[in-house]
Amino acid sequence: MDVVIVLDAGGSGQKLRLMKNTMRLVISSLNATDHLSIVAFSNGSKRLLQLKRMTRICQRFARRIV
Repeated sequence: MDVVIVLDAGGSGQKLRLMKNTMRLVISSLNATDHLSIVAFSNGSKRLLQLKRMTRICQRFARRIV
């Protein structure tokens, strides 16, 4: 499965905490056959993680990004 997540980086407070918790859950639910890309937007967009296979190492890297 290929997953591209687009995040609204302009949030704060409770909404930001919920988004981070949800992202951690999504990342941990993916396995080594899945791919994930993360894009953030506020005034513009920025790719934080290009499409990567979610090995254990890449999962740790994706969690650090979040």
